[in-house]
Amino acid sequence: MSKKFMSEGAQVMHEMAQDLYADGIIDAARMREYDELCFADASKPETIRQPVRELKSAAALARA
Repeated sequence: MSKKFMSEGAQVMHEMAQDLYADGIIDAARMREYDELCFADASKPETIRQPVRELKSAAALARA
């Protein structure tokens, strides 16, 4: 079973991180962080909603 991304944006971000990893720009530890951020954990629904709230808050601050 393949892992499910939290959103389409998370999928794009993860694909970009994979490219950076393949080029040696980021290391394996940083790639694992992207894995944790981008993949949905079905056993913990709060982990899916919380990053969305944080992203919306960050976007609102950036627009202010």
